[in-house]
Amino acid sequence: MPSSEATACKTVPLLQLRRGFGSGTMFGHLGPCARHVPFAHAVVLDHLLGMPQLWPVLEALLKNRLSDQQGPPLEDFLHQRVSRSRAAGELLWRHRARQGRLQEASEVLLLIAESKNECSLEERVRYLDQARQAPGCSFTVSFLLAISRKKASASQEAFLTAGCTCAALQASRSTCRAFAAGAAAPHIQTPLIYSEAFSKRLGAEVFLKLDLLQPSGSFKLRGIGETVLEAKRNGASCIVSSSGGNAGLAAAFAARACGLPCTVVLPSSTPALIRDRLAGYGAEVLVHGSVWDEADQHARKVVEEQRGAYVHPFDQESTWRGHSTIVQELQSQLPAPPDAIVTCVGGGGLLMGILQGVEAAGWSDTRVVACETQGASCLAQSLAKDELVTLPAITSVAKSLGALRPSEAVFERCRQLPRARFASKVFSDAQALAACVRLADEHRLVVEPACGAALAAVTERCESLKGLQKVVVEICGGAVVDAAQLGDWAKQVQTELLDQSVARLDTAARVQLPLQREMDLLILDKRVSERWRASARQKRQSLEDGIWKLQDLYQLAVDFSFYHLVLIIADLSSTIQ
Repeated sequence: MPSSEATACKTVPLLQLRRGFGSGTMFGHLGPCARHVPFAHAVVLDHLLGMPQLWPVLEALLKNRLSDQQGPPLEDFLHQRVSRSRAAGELLWRHRARQGRLQEASEVLLLIAESKNECSLEERVRYLDQARQAPGCSFTVSFLLAISRKKASASQEAFLTAGCTCAALQASRSTCRAFAAGAAAPHIQTPLIYSEAFSKRLGAEVFLKLDLLQPSGSFKLRGIGETVLEAKRNGASCIVSSSGGNAGLAAAFAARACGLPCTVVLPSSTPALIRDRLAGYGAEVLVHGSVWDEADQHARKVVEEQRGAYVHPFDQESTWRGHSTIVQELQSQLPAPPDAIVTCVGGGGLLMGILQGVEAAGWSDTRVVACETQGASCLAQSLAKDELVTLPAITSVAKSLGALRPSEAVFERCRQLPRARFASKVFSDAQALAACVRLADEHRLVVEPACGAALAAVTERCESLKGLQKVVVEICGGAVVDAAQLGDWAKQVQTELLDQSVARLDTAARVQLPLQREMDLLILDKRVSERWRASARQKRQSLEDGIWKLQDLYQLAVDFSFYHLVLIIADLSSTIQ
């Protein structure tokens, strides 16, 4: 461009520029789908960016453009300049924050911190610290913030995970645009990483499918996004959902992406953090009942009142179809089918999607292991009684598994599968929490107790995984947990494990005394052979030397035929597991 023309562009009256953006006359010829400001006007805008005293003009233009359907989006122009102009980034950040688009504002801050515009370390920390406060970006930003503060390199694995999260945030923008156009579901393909720590623990190759990196924070976006997309195609005017957290977040995220209003009904047990995030996504939040089932009943009434589309958290074909994409991605990420896929299960939507995906992939030798926690094990209890069971209440810390009753379709599907193809396992809250803490220690990933239930199958060396060579664990999400909760859980786990150790020692001591008396009687009984009495003397001396493990006492009672003690020890052993 000739210098004279550039000079002319810089002298364009600001009032004319303001009118041009406000009325569409300046850029109207480009049409509503244009993505680039004409070069001459771009020079003017670049000039304005270099003059802080005139930034209010650009802010006014941004605000006025919201209702204007003609001309190119000024937001796109600023977004293109973020990498080289901090002023463009700050203007765009403040504009999106004022509109309540917190995650998008956080992404702008992240771009500023990662840009090449000579951002000092202190400024980088400031931008990242502000970005960390927005929902959906906490893990990535916290990681980068720690790196900036310490000025140190991290492990290759940690960088890989952070890079995956950044890619997830970057992809969410493009997927939202495609979703709004009705072209694609809003979920992204998540990484599959090899875990050396968990592999050593299990004695097999363990891979982690990181669905906690979905834009809404959990796997739910796969299925719920598909359901919302289907509702939009069918002409729905609004979305109504019920959720203990993750499904509601997914529904609100998907509804916002496709331009539909959303109402989410929550039980009172839902953390305040989730309510705030839902509001940040623009959803109307209603609180009703103490458990999901009560909230769901109220949501169905709201659907009738608003004449909207009901989005069930787990029990519908479109949701299962969306969740089955996990297996579709595994097909491209693994050279061969895994021996097992481990997942948590609440109502059963994720489980049904994985089962359908495994069947569609033709993985006839892959076993699916469904894991629950005590106090939320509606599926395990239903399968044990061979009938649908409704729990009186959810007493587990894994609130996102909080369905009182499993899906009937999922129950029927599971009861028909042979043991070689399906297994149901239940773990304690302590075991699930310990698995969450271990994942944070080993991989710097924060997940909720529901996900810990699936990880516990590995950390507790579940019987259903013995002898297998390759295992995939679905890391379903971490949207309803933060660092403070994880710290509390770590303390709780330490206390419970200590209590269990004391209980085992106390139980062993109480069993050991009567066993010693039985051994004394055997040694004094002249009717018993000398060989047996000599063996008894040796074992009797060992009993005095220290506390034995309960399983060793059990074996000793069996060896010497103390059957009344065998029954007592077996009963005690089952009560302290």
